[in-house]
Amino acid sequence: MPDNLPDDLQLLKQMLAKMQSRVGFLEEENALLRQRLQARQKMRSRTTSFAVQKRLR
Repeated sequence: MPDNLPDDLQLLKQMLAKMQSRVGFLEEENALLRQRLQARQKMRSRTTSFAVQKRLR
């Protein structure tokens, strides 16, 4: 956030809208990255479980 905010109300509103838009984008990106990570962890868990079962046979 800028140290010196402008006195112009319209400019402040534009800055706020831009920041809110950016936050929304980052929240969506974060959610997608979390889904990918969980899928990767689930896949790794399945692979490990399969390898353990295979060794036990």
